[in-house]
Order: sequence, then C-alpha cells, then structure tokens
Amino acid sequence: MSAQVTQTISGRIFTFLEHGLVLTVIGIVGGLAGIFVDGRWFLVLCAPISLALHRSRALDGSDRRAKLITHSVVFVVSMLLLLALGIEINKSREHIPTAYEIAAAVTSLGSGPAPVLQDDLAYGATFVGIANMPERQHVKTWNEKPWDESNYSDVRLTIGNTHDFPLENLDLEISVSEGDKEQLVAGIDQLSAVSGVEFRRPSVPQTPPVRLRGRDGNTYNLPIDSMLDKTHFPSPSYKMFCPRLLAKDGLRLIIAAAFTGRIKRPPERLRISGSYETAPSEGSKRVQVDKIVQVAK
Repeated sequence: MSAQVTQTISGRIFTFLEHGLVLTVIGIVGGLAGIFVDGRWFLVLCAPISLALHRSRALDGSDRRAKLITHSVVFVVSMLLLLALGIEINKSREHIPTAYEIAAAVTSLGSGPAPVLQDDLAYGATFVGIANMPERQHVKTWNEKPWDESNYSDVRLTIGNTHDFPLENLDLEISVSEGDKEQLVAGIDQLSAVSGVEFRRPSVPQTPPVRLRGRDGNTYNLPIDSMLDKTHFPSPSYKMFCPRLLAKDGLRLIIAAAFTGRIKRPPERLRISGSYETAPSEGSKRVQVDKIVQVAK
C-alpha cells in the first residue's frame, strides 16, 4: 500500500515538472543565466528537453529499452550541444571585473614605479668629411687642445622630440663603433641652443689602492681612483644630461670620434642608451633608451 502511495506521489511530482508552464520557466531562467552569468548554465536546459520529449508521447508504443536508449541519447546530445554553446558565449563575453578586482586596482593606484614606455625619439647620425669646419673649434677635447683633423672624424647626431609635450631628465650615454670595434670619443659638444645640457665622461670603475712600501719601511696606499679621475684621455663613451627638451624640439650634437687603427675610418654606428621622462602633465613616465643609430656617409 505504501509503495502505491509513493508511486502516486512520484508520478504527481513528475507530472508537475513536465507541465508546459514549468518547462517554460526553467527554459527562460536557464537561458538568461547562460547568457548573462555563465554559459555553463545552459546545461540546466537538458532537463526540460528530456521532460518535453516524455510529455510529447512521441515514444508511446515503444518498449522500455527503446525508451531508455532514446532518452539517454537525447540527453547526452543536448548536453554536448548546450555545453559547446556555453563555452563559445563565455569566450566572446567581455570580462566584467568583480568587486575584489576593482578594489585591488584602486589599491594599486599610486603605488610602485611609473610604467616603462617604449622609446620613440627621432635619431639621426651623419659623418661630415669636409675639413676645417669652424664649429669644430668649440668642441672641448680630452686633452683640451684644438680639434685634430688628422686624428678625429666629425659625426653629427640629432635627437628629436616628436611629441606634443616636453620631455625631462634626458640622461643618455653615447658611444661610437667602427665595424665590430669600439672607437673612443675624444670630445662632444652641442650645436643647438637647448639650455642646461651637460656632457661628462662615465665614472671610472672603482679600483683598489696600490700598497707601496717606502724606504722607511712603512706601507703606503696609493689611491688609483683619484688619479684616474683627474686624468684626461679619450673615453669609450660620453654621458649627456638634458633637463628639459621642448615639444617638437631637438638636440644637435657634434662628436669627435678618435681614430683607433692604422686605417682611419669614421664610425659606422652610434649606440645611445639611458632614459628620460615624460612631462608631469603626461604622468612623468620613465622611458628606457637602447638604440643603435647607423652613421650616414
């Protein structure tokens, strides 16, 4: 008797679930959840599809085994199709940040170093082979002597600001090379009129002092660093600092590249490395520089 009551209750629940209105509500809720929340919610629609097949009585007259196989096939096929549809919708869905992601983004504002941008300054280098150009006499060389036409080649370098806003704190190191060999820079100067531009040789690497023993038997330290720092000689590179380069403005430099071999040839390329910053109105972003510039002849 209890088994009959249980069957009757189960049948009533089953009849309720396959009612048209219930199937419609399940279909609408599952479809909206799959579209706006997560595509995997479409799998909920597998149940109303199977219930709709049963309610349609399309399998009346078939034996129990045929009904079981048909329902299983319909359920699996609909599940696979709905899952594929949900995956495609998730792929095309624009990501909406969660509250935790928004809070993390707000917390990170103002923290950490400024982002590094790509260098997009305009560079140009040209060899000037005409002798005795008057501007060469203003270049301060390593030995503070006038330009030596027989030992120096004249390379002109231009660095242009292509932006509509100024750049600040240009701190660049300039070196020259001929083929695979590095050449020495005997001197460098500015031909343009940008204010505040400075040139200096790179700092001499720290060298431990030399310990010498005097005739009196005492040991003395000879500071090599201070001696090298005061010694003037051609340098593999020079550093340039420019506090501010206005929008659409440019630097024009003249470089005295010292010949290093028996065959006196001008350098083939320049290497420019260092960094600069955008204007405060643009966020004072740091830009790294590492550029190879071919010398036109």
